[in-house]
Amino acid sequence: PAPPAPPGGRVVRSKAASAASAGSEQKTAARSGPSGPMPAPAAPPRANSQQYSDWGQLWSQLLQQGWRLEEVGKRRDAYFLPPGVQRGPGKKNRVDYFDSKKQVIEHVQRLGISVPATLKSQPTGKGAMKKPASKK
Repeated sequence: PAPPAPPGGRVVRSKAASAASAGSEQKTAARSGPSGPMPAPAAPPRANSQQYSDWGQLWSQLLQQGWRLEEVGKRRDAYFLPPGVQRGPGKKNRVDYFDSKKQVIEHVQRLGISVPATLKSQPTGKGAMKKPASKK
């Protein structure tokens, strides 16, 4: 904050304060382009809306079969639970219940339930994606 104006109405600044003020104006100008402020960076591309729609249809089908979604804690972590499964002792995440849509889709595929092509997961596990051989 600037000091209050003296009774005569004139404020005298030191050369250091004037230089600091000019420096901040230059920094502000450097952030904007020649024709004004720089545009915001482009947003990342959105995922396929068909994929969202297909997940909604699959999840609706799973809900009818007795699946549940539990949201837990302050972060509202999501857990997808198959029929009859309760989180707790004796049950393991990513084995008995799942914490991502991808895991649900892979589980459902293993059970032989039809999954829309837009949701089908890529092969996972050993050998699914081999690293290129390193050059010596």
